[in-house]
Amino acid sequence: QRMSNWGVLMQRTCVRPLSDAEAGAYETRFPSEPFETATRAMPKPVPVTKTHPAVDSKKEAIRLLCRWDKPFITIWGGQDVVTPAKEGSAYFRRNVPRAAGQKHL
Repeated sequence: QRMSNWGVLMQRTCVRPLSDAEAGAYETRFPSEPFETATRAMPKPVPVTKTHPAVDSKKEAIRLLCRWDKPFITIWGGQDVVTPAKEGSAYFRRNVPRAAGQKHL
């Protein structure tokens, strides 16, 4: 299924109002169908409840990240409703070996 209102969606999730030009930029078409795959699939694997079907996948992803052996930084939006910046960033800084000493945003 094609998402046809990216500007509207982004406006609803931003902390400040988007200008018409900014909202319009989200409506720019991808060069071809394969480029749209991630934008259609991304919201589905974000578990927001303990019974969400993707909970086990999320736990496995976190286990893998906690063994990550390359430099790791966290970047969060100030109004992230799924994982608030303060808790999420602190969790990864404590648990991902190479997150310590990095500049986190």
